Amino acid sequence: MSKNNVLINLGLVVSMLFCMAFACSDGDERSGETETRAAQPETRTATAGGALTERDVREYFADTYAHYTNPTTFVFDSPIKIAAPTRHTFGDGSTFNCYPVKVDYTATADLGGSFKTSHYTRGIYYFYRNSFDEWEASSEGYRSTDEYKQK
Repeated sequence: MSKNNVLINLGLVVSMLFCMAFACSDGDERSGETETRAAQPETRTATAGGALTERDVREYFADTYAHYTNPTTFVFDSPIKIAAPTRHTFGDGSTFNCYPVKVDYTATADLGGSFKTSHYTRGIYYFYRNSFDEWEASSEGYRSTDEYKQK
C-alpha cells in the first residue's frame, strides 16, 4: 500500500469517527433547541464523549473501590483488553452501545480483624456512558473466589 493510500484511508477513518461522535448530538444548534440526555436515552452511545481508554477503566475500578465501607485495594491480574463498540442488551431489556472490556483483577478488603481477598476472572465488563456522560459498567459471566486471612 502506498503512502498516499495510507493517508487517504486514515483520513476516511478520522472522518467516520468524527461523524459518529457528532451524529448523536443532544440538540439542533441551528434552531437553538436542546434536549437533555435523560429525555432521549436512546441517543446515549459509548462514543459520545470519546472512546474508552485503559485509563478510564483503571479510574472506574479505583473509584468503585474507593466508596467501599472497608478499606479495599485492587490489582489488575491481566492486561486490560478493550474491544470495539457494540450494541449490548442488558438483563432489564435496555440496549446501549458499549465497549466490552476483558480484565482479571484481585480485590482485598480490610475487615478489621481479617482480610478478604476476592479474585475475579473471565469476566466481561460492558462500559457505556450514563446520562451525565460518566462511564458506567455492567459485568457478565465472571468467576470469583474468596479467601479469608486473619491479621
